[in-house]
Amino acid sequence: MPFSPILQDVFTEKQLKEGAVILHVLCSVYMFLGTAIVCEDYFMPSLLILADYLHLNPSVAGATLIAFGMSMPELVTSAVGVFVSKNDIGVGVMAGTAVANYTLIIGCCCLMKRKDQQVYLKAWPLTRDTVWYIFSLGVLIFIIFNGRIDWGESACLLVVYALYIFSMYFDNTLQSKFDQLVLRKNPETGQTSCCCFPMIGEGGGSGEQAGEKLWDEKDGDGQEDQDDDEEEDAESVLAVPESAGGRVLWVLCLPLILPMFLTVPDCRRKRWRKWFPLTFFMSMVWSTAFSYVLIWMVTVIGFAMGASDTLMGITLLGAGTSVPDLVACVVATWAGEGDMAISASVGAITFDILVCLGLPWFIKTVFMDNFGVVLVQTAGLSLTLSSIFLTIVFVFIGICLSRWQFHRAFGVACLIVYVAFIIFAVFTEEMFIGICLSRWQFYRAFGVACLIVYVAFIVFAVFTEEMFIGTVAVFRECENPPL
Repeated sequence: MPFSPILQDVFTEKQLKEGAVILHVLCSVYMFLGTAIVCEDYFMPSLLILADYLHLNPSVAGATLIAFGMSMPELVTSAVGVFVSKNDIGVGVMAGTAVANYTLIIGCCCLMKRKDQQVYLKAWPLTRDTVWYIFSLGVLIFIIFNGRIDWGESACLLVVYALYIFSMYFDNTLQSKFDQLVLRKNPETGQTSCCCFPMIGEGGGSGEQAGEKLWDEKDGDGQEDQDDDEEEDAESVLAVPESAGGRVLWVLCLPLILPMFLTVPDCRRKRWRKWFPLTFFMSMVWSTAFSYVLIWMVTVIGFAMGASDTLMGITLLGAGTSVPDLVACVVATWAGEGDMAISASVGAITFDILVCLGLPWFIKTVFMDNFGVVLVQTAGLSLTLSSIFLTIVFVFIGICLSRWQFHRAFGVACLIVYVAFIIFAVFTEEMFIGICLSRWQFYRAFGVACLIVYVAFIVFAVFTEEMFIGTVAVFRECENPPL
């Protein structure tokens, strides 16, 4: 069985194809529920307390803390691929995760926001994280171009991530410079708008101002005034829901809830608030455990379907390892922290590229192979990594045209683009595993993918016609609009 990570499946290949794979599907759903519980009840509350303690703004917390905590499954998968199964599934998972995080997660955040909820974004965090994402992807493509990774190239990935973290220390200064260069004020209204795309918030305010409003309601050092909140203790995770459906789900999830209740302090409650570092650590442990089993189940499902290692990494495992990121970003969106959600999804990709690949490669080349090399199959991966740039352009421009808000129409478009990428990957499976693909097969797959992307654009345009009209109208009102 390809990519058998330590645990061996109890069913044979014949039993899986005769129907036993259904049990793996149900187990995958159960692990998804476990990940959702640990993220909503433990990880995100501890993260918010930790961010306040370190005086981090939401976007920096998302790009660093959430990205680190929720990317452990990708690190485990990459390590298993390098040290155990010795294949390229880690690179494939990274490629699949990159597309999933930048389209699937952002699309789900747009679609799953609460009814009548307005989630605004700032220009700087999205631009900052996208630039680092593109730079990291470019470094990776340059390094794996010849199919050989030595210790210097793997160390280069780790150095780039160190520079990324170092830049976060100067985030406020860089944001001020960005605002001076890119943003400007309308002399009549005093509102701030982007030179390229106006940002319109509720009541005529700019999206930049609307996004800042969410965090500016906190006190000067970034901490919320919790005097009122501390009077009321959070509800216990063992509390039984009132609705009938909630009770049924609670009973089904009790085997997951009870072990976490016994091992993870609930820092939402006053008596455990000071234990938030332990909550943060243990929630990562549980999330990694759930994700590991989820990856195992999804791998068996892919094996029963006859998918190759690399294709399975790009599709099934790419989406499977993004489950913790998805849950964390949706929870952040529900809290109104759109910048945190975006920075977490994009920051996780940067972590996957630079650390989840760089660290296992560095350890193997330096300590296990005596400064040897790691061989990587790059025929299809180079094309895949290059095609990811198209998703970057689509999402970035789409968010700009969405007036720096989460719109459900844009969420639908993002999901369609993700489906287009998956179809393109499936139709060109031979290329991804290094076998020569005929020109006609490639053109057919590329044409189908382009057609689906075009459909995504049409859906986005039709459902947001008034948004484009409003954007153009305000754009004309800006002082000295660009030609």
